[in-house]
Amino acid sequence: MATTGVTTPKFTRNPYAKPSTDKCYRCVQPGHRSNQFPKRGRKLLLAPKIVPNQRHNIFRTRCTVNKKVCDVIIDNGSSENLVSKAMVRKLGLKTEKHPSPYSIGWIRRAEAKVTEVCRIQFSIGKNYVDEITFDVVEMDACHMILGRPWKFDVDITYRGRDNIYIFMKEGKKVVLGPITDEFTKAVKTQPMEKLLFLAKGKRFLEEAKEAREIFAMVVGGQIRDEPYDI
Repeated sequence: MATTGVTTPKFTRNPYAKPSTDKCYRCVQPGHRSNQFPKRGRKLLLAPKIVPNQRHNIFRTRCTVNKKVCDVIIDNGSSENLVSKAMVRKLGLKTEKHPSPYSIGWIRRAEAKVTEVCRIQFSIGKNYVDEITFDVVEMDACHMILGRPWKFDVDITYRGRDNIYIFMKEGKKVVLGPITDEFTKAVKTQPMEKLLFLAKGKRFLEEAKEAREIFAMVVGGQIRDEPYDI
């Protein structure tokens, strides 16, 4: 049985075809267009990388000392627990002499002598109350810095991406999160309540029993029924 091979038809070039005038603007060579450039690369549109805000933020939170709200920084690089001397003086906290006085030079760009310690009870949130010893220093970055000694004592776990601290206190899990910029702005923009009211003496005494702070304005001089001459 004989087999016949399949022959590929041959196309002859049209002798009457006009020469191509196409010119590539990429390689400046004739014969093709720029959209047919053989070495044409693929263009990719890359979205800008979004860096989380917490990546560059230090951990700031707030605590309560003697019913006063104080700013706190948890510092991974601090070898001691520090408290502001101004806070100690304002709250009337008791201090003792430091057993091993030393100098630090990173606060306020000047060398400061640490000669006192202060035992402070504080609370963060509703579930965490503690009492630790702080070195008293001159600083204005915050009121208190929780450093390495505090982290060691509570055996803390730090989650860098979430910027939160986790530890156990009396069998309960405590999670500390930082104060966000949105929270700070909301506190600053929150309208203040009216602090001035007029009342008779009996009502004033009743309201004063429940108020924490009272500011009274006393006006001296005589009250005239007649208007002043202007």
